[in-house]
Order: sequence, then C-alpha cells, then structure tokens
Amino acid sequence: MTGEPMRLLREPLFHFAILGAALFVWFNQINPPSPEVAAPDQILVDTQDVERLGLRFEATRQRPPTPEETTQLVDAAIRQEIMVREARALGLDIGDEVIRNRLVQKMVFLLESGATSQAPDDAVLEAYLGENPEKFVQPGWIAFEQVYLGQAPDPETVAKIRQQLDAGVDPLQLGERSQLPAYVPPSRSTQVDGVLGRGVFAKIEPLPSDEWAGPIQSGFGAHFVRITDREAASTPPLAKIRDKVLAEWMREAADALSAQRYEALQSKYEIIRPELAGASE
Repeated sequence: MTGEPMRLLREPLFHFAILGAALFVWFNQINPPSPEVAAPDQILVDTQDVERLGLRFEATRQRPPTPEETTQLVDAAIRQEIMVREARALGLDIGDEVIRNRLVQKMVFLLESGATSQAPDDAVLEAYLGENPEKFVQPGWIAFEQVYLGQAPDPETVAKIRQQLDAGVDPLQLGERSQLPAYVPPSRSTQVDGVLGRGVFAKIEPLPSDEWAGPIQSGFGAHFVRITDREAASTPPLAKIRDKVLAEWMREAADALSAQRYEALQSKYEIIRPELAGASE
C-alpha cells in the first residue's frame, strides 16, 4: 500500500475517526436509540423505555411492577426529563462539579471499555508476572524464641545470660519475667511487630537461624533471639495467583487503553494553559 492510502493511515485524525466510530457503535449497543425520533419539543417514552424502567424496578423490588406502578414509573421518567431539560435551558448544569464529575466517570468508563473483554492466555500472564514480580511477592515469615532482658539491662547481666544460652541452659529459666511469649510461632512482619513493637521483624529477620543473637531492642526493652524456622519472601508461581495477576494485568491494560484514547480526544482541541508561577517547563 503506497501513496495517498498510506498517508491517510498515518493521519492522527483518521485514527481518531476510527476511535470515535468504535465508541459510537459500542455506546449504541448498550444504549440503543429509540425506533422513533422525537422532535426537540417532544418527550418520547417508548416500549424500550418502559421495559428498562420495569427491569430496574424488578431488580430493586424482586418483582415486576403492576400496571399502576408502571404508569407511575413512566410519569416519574417524564417528570425527570422535563426537569433536566429545563435545568439545562437555565444553564444550571454549567459549573456544577457533581454533574461534571459524573460525566467524567462515564467518559472514563467509555475510554476503558474493551480492556476487560480481553482474555490473555497464560503465556501473556507468565510474561507479565516475570516483568513485575514485586507486585506479587508473598511476604516471608519467621518463628523464634526470645529471652527478655528487661528495659535497660546492665552489660554484666547481658553477658552472663548470653554465656548461659551458649552453654545450653534452658531459656525459660533465664531473663526477666514478662507477659511476652517465650516462643513466637511462624509469623509475618505485621504479626511480629504487633507483639513486640514496630520494626522488630526487620531487626530479627536478617539474623542467622538456630543460634542466639542480640540483644535486639523492642518496644518493651532488650531481648536475645533465636530463629527456629523461617521462610523467605518469594513470588508464587502463576498457577497459585493467576486471578490476582489477571486482575492487575487487566487494570494496567485499561489504564493504557484509556490513556491512548484520551490522547486521541485531546488532539481535537487547542489547549491554552495559564502561566503558573514556579511551574516547570
């Protein structure tokens, strides 16, 4: 393909026209127009409108409306349409942040539409997981024993207890009495920090396993600690977290699609920005 057709395909306005047509087709699929077209000063409520009102009523009340209720629904819809038209005629929608935000929400929905219908295969998700492992890391955990030394133990007491621990003395016989557990079962950072104070997990986790270390400072004081079991943070295989990976992939796909479509919409406008003091170029 050469010449004029190729230049046409490269034109941004051509791509925008295609985008606009696709959005128009999609929007009309979910909001089909009435078979009859009302004049500007007419309010037309057709059978599709009645069906839609009935379905909405049934979804709320768990039963179809009676003929009298259907008449009331139609009257309410007509009243709403009259009030909306008159409000627009008076310009009441201009500058209303609630209305503007609602319109923005609908446009964002339109711009992101299509991404959720994509169905990537496992190869695509596997590649996405490999490129973004930090998003799906499973936190590690540790299990450990601790001997509480008190809020401000003197160096001689600390040295003596350490010698006893290294000599194999039962840790339950050492240190000061407290309500703290002598053994903390397999726990993640939030659990450990919840028991001993914020940041304690980060102090204990790097320590070697199966040997006493410390003293470690907690919110209660000083401790000797011995890690008895542990599991490092890791990224699970796709089979175990497929739903989570798929949801994140679809979220990013929707964001990317929305950004592309917004750029196409933005290209329609000449945007004149104010000069802001201190703003970077």
